[in-house]
Amino acid sequence: MKKITIIISVLALVGCRKEEVGPQPIVPANPISYFNVLVGCEGNFGSSNGSVSAYDRVNNEVSNNYFEQVNNFVLGDVVQFIEEINGDIHVVVNNSGKIEIVDSADFSLKGTVNGFSSPREIKKVNNDEAYVTDLFSNSIQVVDLQSRSITSSINVSGWTESILVIDTITYVACPGSSLIYKINSNNHQLIDSLAVGDSPMNMILDKNNDLWVLCAGSWGSNNGTLERVAITNFSHQETVSLNSSPSKLCIDADGEFIFWIDGGVKKMDIDQSGTITEQIPSNGKYFYGLSIHDQSGEIYVTDAVDFVQSGWLFRYDDSGFLLDSVNTGINPQALFFK
Repeated sequence: MKKITIIISVLALVGCRKEEVGPQPIVPANPISYFNVLVGCEGNFGSSNGSVSAYDRVNNEVSNNYFEQVNNFVLGDVVQFIEEINGDIHVVVNNSGKIEIVDSADFSLKGTVNGFSSPREIKKVNNDEAYVTDLFSNSIQVVDLQSRSITSSINVSGWTESILVIDTITYVACPGSSLIYKINSNNHQLIDSLAVGDSPMNMILDKNNDLWVLCAGSWGSNNGTLERVAITNFSHQETVSLNSSPSKLCIDADGEFIFWIDGGVKKMDIDQSGTITEQIPSNGKYFYGLSIHDQSGEIYVTDAVDFVQSGWLFRYDDSGFLLDSVNTGINPQALFFK
């Protein structure tokens, strides 16, 4: 689901107060190394109650509000994305316009990158720099990883979202103009752009070295698509119509099966494009975040419930059998495996 949709959905609920729901936080002796999954929880838009839930998949234990526990202040408004770069965990806080950098061993604060309009994702693109996409700035921000500051920007046409780095080339999805940008990561120059379906949100690379782009479609039209792009010559190869508004594209470690949220969790073999199965039915849940564990093949999916109360993290095996579940912060959607 596009961020704009979520903002509209929750504006009327901003005044609601957060309630303590679910298990009490667990504070281990050896903090973050005790956990192996981090869940970025957006919180309620405008309420500055975004958080990180730390989950131990071995013992099925969770510690909510983990950043606040360790650093003694709230994380901010709308936790959007979590990424590890050079051994540090970067937490993108969208509506607060910042990225908090924490130690991967104990989650203590190491620094903050400020100055963003509305950051979405961060990815390391070379030894010294990272790109940050943005909802409102019409540009991609270039961040110096040493000084932890914005040093330049790459002008584009509209909102930018997903980032995929392949060697010295970076691909960036631009939902606002339905384009995929191809960028030289060393000099930050635009090389090319390619038109795809409406609102490209997520990208993955498959075993055949093809790029798959999940397009959410135009608002209210249920015209989402999967688009296959050959990166060898940066050309459009195939469109799979989904007749829905999909989100959260993922791929397994072998690059053979792609997954996304469309009510439930859908699955498609890349060599049998168009043959789509439902791997996990939603059964009344509001699936909101999705990721596939590289080593185990386990499927992690979050439930936003009603976008006001605390959500849930569900862990399934690779066949879709539920292994366990834990209560999280509000609106869980960003998943990161340590």
